[in-house]
Amino acid sequence: MDRLEVPVRLIMHGIPESWVNQMTATDMQIMLEIIKRDQIAFADKAGAYAVNKGIAASFDKDNK
Repeated sequence: MDRLEVPVRLIMHGIPESWVNQMTATDMQIMLEIIKRDQIAFADKAGAYAVNKGIAASFDKDNK
């Protein structure tokens, strides 16, 4: 990973550039880890929602 990748990723994910410019390398790594965990949690929720919706649809008598 080159040294510009982490700041660019943070800015792409909505962290203000003025904040990123003041962060240490450790601060940037912490923020990047938080973003990664949020993305994983969102993906899990989206998958669970799709499964739940499919199960609910299988019990819907109007659509059979």
